[in-house]
Amino acid sequence: MQMVLFRFAEQVNKWIGFAAIILHYCPDLLFCTIAPRLKPPYMRIMRFYIMNGAGNRFAIFDARETASFALTAKKVKTICAPGSDIMGEKGADQLIIMRAPKSDAADCFMEIWNQQGGQVDACGNATRCIAWLYLQEIDAGTMVLE
Repeated sequence: MQMVLFRFAEQVNKWIGFAAIILHYCPDLLFCTIAPRLKPPYMRIMRFYIMNGAGNRFAIFDARETASFALTAKKVKTICAPGSDIMGEKGADQLIIMRAPKSDAADCFMEIWNQQGGQVDACGNATRCIAWLYLQEIDAGTMVLE
């Protein structure tokens, strides 16, 4: 069943250009990727990135428009594990969730999870990756990241 779902996810990825991995590891988000076709008011698109910042490998979920998106420590460990379907042979050093800012002064909030499934307060290399993604998106030179 998992392989069938993953192949379906790969096909959806080709059709609309978003990461199929969300379908594989977060079945509750199955329709998020299909949302533009179905257009129900409660569905959102979520982007997924694999990035490298100075040698550290990150799994990045852009949940700025999906406030209800949540991962358990177990799911984080599964996603980040070396050899996982989502991150491949190398795994991920950390998993980052981009969220809407918590204050009016900020542009974006960054939730950081380590490979063992625990949350951490800061990561310089992940900050570089998130800042680059955001600045490319808005075509600007500065931002405030929480």
